Amino acid sequence: MSNDGNKKPVTYHIRINRQNYDWPEPTITGGQIKQLAGSAADWIVNQKVKGPGEDPEIGNDQMVDLTVPGVEQFTTRAPSTEFGCHAAGI
Repeated sequence: MSNDGNKKPVTYHIRINRQNYDWPEPTITGGQIKQLAGSAADWIVNQKVKGPGEDPEIGNDQMVDLTVPGVEQFTTRAPSTEFGCHAAGI
């Protein structure tokens, strides 16, 4: 007998602008990140990466693989705001 009907759905835990969210899919786009955060459509999404260097921008249609450890933190910002100066204090 198969127990496939008893499997609990996988939920991916992400953090956007210091807020935690659950996401039901193994991938997410920059546009979906902005929607979750309640950010304006013209805002920019940055993926927070541990260590030195820049945190890459994620385009609206760009997919992020949430199954890879360490890719679950993001920030959004107005296009005229330099990274690190987000109004939420990030």
